[in-house]
Amino acid sequence: MSVSNVFVGSDRILCLTDTMIYRGNMPVGLCERKCFVSESGRFAFSMRGTHALLQVLGPVLARVESIEHVDIVIRGVPERIGDEFFEASGGEITLMCWSANKQAPQSTRYKLRAGGVPVQATTMEPGIHLAPRMAPGVRLPAHADEAMMVKMALGQHKVQEKFSQPMCIGGVMHLTEVNEHGADQKIAGFYPDYSEYYDRFGCPHAAEYRSRTATASSFG
Repeated sequence: MSVSNVFVGSDRILCLTDTMIYRGNMPVGLCERKCFVSESGRFAFSMRGTHALLQVLGPVLARVESIEHVDIVIRGVPERIGDEFFEASGGEITLMCWSANKQAPQSTRYKLRAGGVPVQATTMEPGIHLAPRMAPGVRLPAHADEAMMVKMALGQHKVQEKFSQPMCIGGVMHLTEVNEHGADQKIAGFYPDYSEYYDRFGCPHAAEYRSRTATASSFG
């Protein structure tokens, strides 16, 4: 279950994603990212599903210039990609952009399934949308800033550890912001067990981790 936590606000969208690669319920590596900023800088999209699907679709969607074209490409994915690229539960793409017509941020979550099943698209309402979801009854705040996005992601990770639920959450926390000026992304932090998986699998962001660790140590 890849992390794709989204906050849709009145003037921006925040999206926090992880980088854990898993097979079944077992971690098998750390990828570069699961949320991409388009080459045009106009929109961003996160992906949940197999690493193979991410590798194939990520670069393709990032090169698309218009939001309208991205929507067309996503809706055509099940007909163009073999079933082997999908998990049993399918795949998921969350598209985030600024709507010039509405003068507000806009986010659409697409559910993809194998077998040529039509893509299901849902417009995300204002507020916080966690994926994977927290347990029923957990109350979420109405608003989120960068610190809250990190806090919620760490909460998901803690649930995984406490109840031994195989969510396969971990690696790097990327925070992506989309507003009227475009899309931007940064590393918001590292999950608590990052070093364990970095030692096992390596990581494209290892240099950044070592730099931050060294800086923290120098002030310790």
